[in-house]
Amino acid sequence: MKYYNLKSEECSRIEWDSIFYNNKKKFVKQEMAGDYYISTVFLGTEHPNGEGILNIFETMVFDSYDNDNGKTGNEIKFLRYDTIEEAREGHEKVVKDMKEGVESLKYFRIM
Repeated sequence: MKYYNLKSEECSRIEWDSIFYNNKKKFVKQEMAGDYYISTVFLGTEHPNGEGILNIFETMVFDSYDNDNGKTGNEIKFLRYDTIEEAREGHEKVVKDMKEGVESLKYFRIM
């Protein structure tokens, strides 16, 4: 298995551990958009889609979030990205679309 840092560069398992297990670094952004909880995180390991794309960042949309116990609802869709810049941009697009009521989520795919 290959490991990657926040710059999308291959790194050691030790460096990956120091990022992945640090919530301030792992979580790129989380927020509510209406009733939906949207979370973008660093995965740091390859999740290939057969097209040579790393997919080391991921945005997930959940149908709810419980503030009392910190639990997410059901996963609706997700997107994956190669870089932190793509992940931030993708997160903002998802939030905007969800706030505007774009619930079909037809654009969701592994990038």
